[in-house]
Amino acid sequence: MADSKSSPIANIKDRGPLVSAGQKNHKILYALLIIVSLAVLATLTYIFILQDETPDNIIDSETPVIGFLSSKKAFSTFQIAVGSRDGFGRYIVNKYGMTLYMFLNDSDGQSRCYGECAKNHQPLLFDAKPTSESSLSHHLGLIGRNDTQKKQLTFDKIPLYLYSKDSKYGDLGSQGLDNSWYALSPLTGPMTEKAPPT
Repeated sequence: MADSKSSPIANIKDRGPLVSAGQKNHKILYALLIIVSLAVLATLTYIFILQDETPDNIIDSETPVIGFLSSKKAFSTFQIAVGSRDGFGRYIVNKYGMTLYMFLNDSDGQSRCYGECAKNHQPLLFDAKPTSESSLSHHLGLIGRNDTQKKQLTFDKIPLYLYSKDSKYGDLGSQGLDNSWYALSPLTGPMTEKAPPT
């Protein structure tokens, strides 16, 4: 006849693995710690990638065309300012210090630069008259265009443009290009002299 009392070994098997409540809590905390650590790592990775992919050619929101380069750091607190370069003089720039140009083919205060021309020389566009240094304010105006609802900025009724190959403050890549593109002096207007060597 079998013994009606269970053996110690049988009792241990019936109860399953001997894991205390403290051990269970420790495992839960450890799992939570891993989850939190992974979440933090993912967040930091995302931020790093986002910063790394932020290009140095960010343009002001008023001129959002890919390929027109500027510095991350604003050159001026004004949207339109005056820059300078040794051997060339003072000329009009946007808030990132990028040179603004005029196009000799423009006439009657209206732009003649559309299509491929506007891809290489981006019209400087705004929704409203931009902020500027006080000496420039009364020279600035806005004109309509046929290819956008925004307005193109003018200086003494001369339409203004950015150049696609300029990449930093001081670049004058379009100066004298095709004998048609020139930077603008805040005092004398078109600057026809050659750009100094880089």
